[in-house]
Amino acid sequence: MSTQPTTPPAISPLGDLRAVWPHHAATVTVAMDVAHRQAELLRAILEIRGKDLALESITGALGVTATAINELPVPGTAFWGNGHWNIHIRQQDPPETQRFNALHELKHIIDHPDRQTTTADDARLSDGDRELVADHFAACVLTGEAA
Repeated sequence: MSTQPTTPPAISPLGDLRAVWPHHAATVTVAMDVAHRQAELLRAILEIRGKDLALESITGALGVTATAINELPVPGTAFWGNGHWNIHIRQQDPPETQRFNALHELKHIIDHPDRQTTTADDARLSDGDRELVADHFAACVLTGEAA
């Protein structure tokens, strides 16, 4: 007699994070809750126990390349290139700011509009709301708490 698994098999760490998004109209409140749950899942995937998080652990586990760029005019940016996701962060920023900005950009990658789970309802969040949600995600990952 075989037993069925109680949780679905992992797609990929990035796919698992994307699968947390509900398939219904999003409000800022729902988006913040989803970001918190995604942060908890990322901490579990990366086996983060405290508040220390190496930037390399994020990139290695998720197949994302993070690079500190000298004189980057913005705190961070994310883009698809050379067959994978890339995050550029400002080299001049302190390490804790770099980690926060990298995680903020990672949230934008998770929520990228070309992912298969996107619905027309996802467009209900304003750009400003998306920025707040990305900040919330980064803070939750770094602290292990709801920010």
